[in-house]
Amino acid sequence: MTAYLTVGFIMFRLFKLELKEIDVMLNLLLISGVSASAALIPIIYYTEPRWRLSALSLLLLLMISILFSVNRDRSKRKYIAKLTLPYSIPLFVVVGQCLFVVLLLYPEMFYVGGLDIIRHYSTSFPSLYEYLFHRSYYPFFNLIISLIILFDISHESIQILLAFLNIFIVVLSAFTMIKSYLDGFDERAKYISFMIFMLSSGFGWLFFLQRAALDGNLANKLSLLELVRSASWHDVGSGQASWLWLWFRPMSFSFAILFAIFQMILANNKNISSGKDIAFLSFLCVLLGLIHLPELILFNMIAFTGILILGRSPEIKFPELSSALIIASSIILLMNIITSFFLKNTLIMSEFTLEILVANTILAFINYFLMKSNCVVRLTSKLTKRLVNKPRLNVLLDGALIILLSGLAAWLIDPTVFSFSKVATTYYVPTMMYPVTLGLPSFLAILGIKSTINSKKTDIKLLFLVISLLTTISFGKLISAIVMEIVDIPAAYGEKRFFPLIYIIQSIFASIPLTGTL
Repeated sequence: MTAYLTVGFIMFRLFKLELKEIDVMLNLLLISGVSASAALIPIIYYTEPRWRLSALSLLLLLMISILFSVNRDRSKRKYIAKLTLPYSIPLFVVVGQCLFVVLLLYPEMFYVGGLDIIRHYSTSFPSLYEYLFHRSYYPFFNLIISLIILFDISHESIQILLAFLNIFIVVLSAFTMIKSYLDGFDERAKYISFMIFMLSSGFGWLFFLQRAALDGNLANKLSLLELVRSASWHDVGSGQASWLWLWFRPMSFSFAILFAIFQMILANNKNISSGKDIAFLSFLCVLLGLIHLPELILFNMIAFTGILILGRSPEIKFPELSSALIIASSIILLMNIITSFFLKNTLIMSEFTLEILVANTILAFINYFLMKSNCVVRLTSKLTKRLVNKPRLNVLLDGALIILLSGLAAWLIDPTVFSFSKVATTYYVPTMMYPVTLGLPSFLAILGIKSTINSKKTDIKLLFLVISLLTTISFGKLISAIVMEIVDIPAAYGEKRFFPLIYIIQSIFASIPLTGTL
């Protein structure tokens, strides 16, 4: 573990990255690897694997909390050991709660049928005996699990270890993204936003309370929970951020990388050359595509919309991003073609996936053309002035608020009108279910977006998040329309799959009205 972290640290230093959060994260990972290895000695006497792993995780959590609380003196280029509790407490509370839930559910959760855990675990075994990349939608993810399987430990211990690892990956990536986009705002907004993302839920619990009050007794709790889970589009059971951190799977890993990319494209570091930006963003995008392709396609669409509306905005690294997307998309496409035709061993499982890769590469080239075309840049500046029209946007936001309230009211009248069984193969989300799954933060987010738009100076970072939010919702609806009217698409591309990005963006905006930041 320490060797892998050391290689990663050296790679980051070669790129000479100066971002505060990334520097701190690399140092804490390096120290954590060494310290965790040394910490094995006093805790080796624990007989239960789950308690041994939990002790390791708590040590890591302590180091993470402290190291994330260290302020950096940029003038002297060194870290100052100044502990700020607001940095430590949210991390400790959130990660501690996640670890507690995992300890309660694992290893029994590993054997639950219908979850992705067993499927991804079983499909990783061929990587040990076949080519480096075997037939899989998630080649790099399966490779990671294959390497872990090589260790001589039980399947149950592996799953607990992966669940703990997943928590740290999701928590750290979400935390750093939120901090980056709220940099320069009220400090409270960062912590409140992080807590909203990790701990909030939708309105599924209202149906649970309603049925519990009507039934009088809760003799069959499991049946009641299953009914509520189905009627609330899984808000009860695995709602919002818990859908990412509760078990280790390609989608969890890919969104952690996506959050990191969102952070990296902010032009808050003038000391990094454009070439190094392109190289590092290309690396992250290749990883994203080889772990879970739908998120790369979604981000390509977000880049297209962002470039079209914001153009060459100095606050966002669109030129570097457009180049990186071309490189990453081309590499993934070529890897599929080469392994498919020359090695007789393919990364893809259907022609549909290859068609998606071709379309994704074409879109990446379109993004690059948009950035290089002067006439398009002039057009985008005019388009921005038309779209960023305060009265018009306020009317649209008021309409969105009415739609959310109407959808929630319609669902509360008869929650059983929706059932997960109706959308299990498509992952379609009816408009009525948006407020149910997004919860109270969605209403606060609309207020936060209104505050952002009506402020004296529009923050481009937050405007880009609004564009990302609208693109994600629109892209999901487009996928659902295609599935229902034209052709079947794998559930991995379903509308609900993109909701974690909506969750984290709405949590950022939800903190604004709570703190009066704008």
